[in-house]
Amino acid sequence: MQFVETDVLVIGGGGAAGMAAIEASKKTSYVAVAVKGKFGKSGATPMAVGAAAAVGPWHHPGDSKETHLKDTVRGGADLNEDKLVRALCNEAGDRMVDLERYGAYWERADKGVNYMLRTDGGHSHPRSPYLEDRPGLEFMRVMKGVLAGRNVPLYEDLMITKLLTDGEKVTGAAGINMLSGEPLVFRAKATVVAAGGAGELYPLNTQDIRNTGDGYAIALEAGAALMDMEFVQFYPIGLVQPRSVRGILAAPPYYVRLLNKDGERFMTGYDSRLEQATRDILSRSVYLEIEAGRGTPNGGVYADMTYHPPGFMQRQMPALCEKYLKWGIDIEKEMIEIAPTVHFFMGGLKVDENWATTLPGLYAAGEAAGGVHGANRLSQNSLADILVSGCRAGKAAGIYARGASLAELNPGQVEQEFSRVFGVLTAGTGNAKGQRPFQLRNNLKEIMWDKAGLMRDEAGLKEGLGRVETLISGEAPGMRVTSPSKIANREWVEALENINLLKVAQCIIQSALIRTESRGAHHRKDYPQRDDAGWLKHVVATGRDGSLSISLADLNRCDLGEE
Repeated sequence: MQFVETDVLVIGGGGAAGMAAIEASKKTSYVAVAVKGKFGKSGATPMAVGAAAAVGPWHHPGDSKETHLKDTVRGGADLNEDKLVRALCNEAGDRMVDLERYGAYWERADKGVNYMLRTDGGHSHPRSPYLEDRPGLEFMRVMKGVLAGRNVPLYEDLMITKLLTDGEKVTGAAGINMLSGEPLVFRAKATVVAAGGAGELYPLNTQDIRNTGDGYAIALEAGAALMDMEFVQFYPIGLVQPRSVRGILAAPPYYVRLLNKDGERFMTGYDSRLEQATRDILSRSVYLEIEAGRGTPNGGVYADMTYHPPGFMQRQMPALCEKYLKWGIDIEKEMIEIAPTVHFFMGGLKVDENWATTLPGLYAAGEAAGGVHGANRLSQNSLADILVSGCRAGKAAGIYARGASLAELNPGQVEQEFSRVFGVLTAGTGNAKGQRPFQLRNNLKEIMWDKAGLMRDEAGLKEGLGRVETLISGEAPGMRVTSPSKIANREWVEALENINLLKVAQCIIQSALIRTESRGAHHRKDYPQRDDAGWLKHVVATGRDGSLSISLADLNRCDLGEE
């Protein structure tokens, strides 16, 4: 068993983790990053193809940080936490400049004077710097170099399975090397969870296969509170064909016209902004068009990019065009079939303005934290969020660590955790009827898609909850891992991930049942109207040892002034 002592432990391998580690290293001497994969090549950030919404000296006439705030809160259906969304809009521009000073490239206009800017649904002005269709990769390229220069070690291919506590605060974490099977224990003064997302709950999703809700699950089990987990964002333009890549992000809405099987641009009947509407509206519109019988033969609608001048898409989205050409599709000459796909989780750990959680010594950043985006995230706010939240969480964790001492770890707690983790290897031995991890995963995906997907109702949610609880109590304890080997045993890791996914699924469904209204990405067919009188509040989930408690919390609402 390997032991590592550090001032700040950052869990995650995307942009929020990178930013948190950089800022923490400015405040304290020892920072470590635990990555469930390879840093820069795992998580959601490398997949980002859009831009980062950030108002700075480059903004267009009429735009401002306050306007960005208003756009974000309107898009979030007024459920954004005031201090969090203000930090996002006020600081995103500075963080983009920081990255450029570290060596990032953003496309420029006006002979290099200003950034070129993109816009997307919900934004009233172009305000988002970008680099072709690879801004996320540029984030990671630069951050990896900065971390190397600051001598921050990266512990890669490491799955953190538990946050260690002393009953009052987080004292470190335990995990396994997914290649060697070796157990590893971190002893840390402060910990940042930047492992957000749980796309593997749904059969169609745009996320990394490693996004299995680990950050939410380990924080919940440690005693931290989760918030707004009912808000799961569906990206409206997920690929339907080829089937081997179903669900991946097909194209950004700002380059697309959505057409039904009859060639009608159907968004004219749903929203005056057409394809520039927010993602919740676009996704529901696509769903309704398909449900009305106006979908394509493969169960989607058409995304048309052929109306652009020749060469336009190749210049704007070179990596995307290259992928399509490999699949035998020329998007400048033919339309693609698309449908909504799970993309982002607005909910997450409940945090304050320093991105500190409800548990001392624990911070959260990026998609792991809730409250920033309200009920629906605006396009291009996620890259801005990981910079701002990562910076704030890392800085606060570093300052906290400077005034703290390393706590003694509880040997019994460590032993119990690894007994659990290695017990999963043999739990289903001799049980020929036990589900294999991939079978349980597929069952869970079917439940979540059918009962807790884009359109919900009480009967479906209750049925889904019952089926999830049956998996938790009946099927999960006896999952059958076919090989007892600890070395590069993907099936073992998948079984551990399933336990986390089940906890997150339970949170999502119970939160969705409690919220008897429709708001943002949460749409109840039995409660189709938004209810500001009763539901300008957060749904909070807490629980340990398999229990789950749901409560309500007041909203610190943004004052948008006179409209």
